[in-house]
Parts: sequence; C-alpha cells; structure tokens
Amino acid sequence: MLALGCGGSGGGGSSGGDTTPLTTAPPGTAWTSSATSTVPLDTADQSTDQVPGRTLRVKHHGYWDLTPAGGPWVAATGKLTVQEGVNGVVARPADTAQDSGDTAPPAGLPVILPDCWARFDLSAVQGEVRSCPGCTLVLEVTHTLIDGALDDCVQPDLLEDGEVRTYGWDDAGKVWWDYRDVDVWLPVWDGEVDGDRLRWSWTELFAIEGEDTGHTGDTAEAP
Repeated sequence: MLALGCGGSGGGGSSGGDTTPLTTAPPGTAWTSSATSTVPLDTADQSTDQVPGRTLRVKHHGYWDLTPAGGPWVAATGKLTVQEGVNGVVARPADTAQDSGDTAPPAGLPVILPDCWARFDLSAVQGEVRSCPGCTLVLEVTHTLIDGALDDCVQPDLLEDGEVRTYGWDDAGKVWWDYRDVDVWLPVWDGEVDGDRLRWSWTELFAIEGEDTGHTGDTAEAP
C-alpha cells in the first residue's frame, strides 16, 4: 500500500502539458517547486526537512464541449484523462494525443510510463449555482470509464466509474468541485474557455512511502 504525504506542486496550465522533471534536492536543502500551489508553505527550519525518496505525480486534463453553441450553456459533453507516475515525468501513451493537452517531454529527460491511466467520457446537465463562489455555471457531471483501469491508482478522492460530481466555473478561470455534495466548494482545476469548449488541467506532486504494490517507476528516454 502507498501512503500519500504532502503535496509539492499544484495548479496547472489550461492546455499545456507538464514536462517538469522530478528531482530530489541535495541533502540539507529544501524540497521546493516553482509552480503555484494552494498548499500552505512550511516556514519551519528547512535544514531539517526530509527529502522524499519516492514521489507520485498526478495529472488531470480534459474538456467540456458546452451547449447550446454561443450560450447560455445548460449542458456539456467531454473527456477527462487521469494519470499517475512514480519518480519521473509522466509520458502520455501515443494514442492519447488527441485533445489530451499534453506535449512530448524535451529530449533527454527521464520519463516514465503511467502507473495509472484512465479516460472518462463526460456528460453533464445544468445544476443549481447555490453557494459556488463566483460561479456563473454549475454542471452535474457523470463520469463513464471508457479506457484504462483504476485498480492501480492511489490518488486521494479518485473518481469511480459512473460517479456523478457537481462542478462550477467562475470567470476568473477556476473549476470548483462541490466536495462530496456537502456544499463545500474546492478549486480543483485551472481552465479557459475557447468558444464553446472549456479546457482544464491540473498537476500535483506528492511524497509517498510504504510498500510498493506494483508502481515500478520504469523509465525510458524521451525521443
């Protein structure tokens, strides 16, 4: 079993793929990231911080095609891809290039094949705005697994096949999730609207520990 530790890099571009290599800091230095994160920073003496021996990078990217064209929008269809990789840059399979939002890693960087990879079909109907902060659109989204598998995924709050979640969109570029439908709204993805398509992406880095249950972190050289 893998246990998740603190998050290291949050946020993501709206359409570009994340190609930042995973590295460990030299002994006695802080483990930091230049990416924006909503996780509070540790302001304690960083000389005593532990450097994680293993890391888990989680990536989400996808889109909603909103209808009717030109708005006001009341429904959507789309795709969501979920990936996880241990100790490296997650390299997308070649057959997922369309609408993935990913780009190939730069030449020479160590990359890994995903330890977890799943793709969902999305269908959505308009939901009630309620207390979603600043949201102009709320959708109740059904997630249907169409490719890949969830058995090897270990990320927190992982989607299930057939699950319905309520999301909101604000004009500042955030997608919000009504956490467990208790009217507590959490920002989950950065996105942008292009015509009637709303794209989003998110990357997070976790420290992990515990017994290895098959996440090999196998590496390959980027072309």
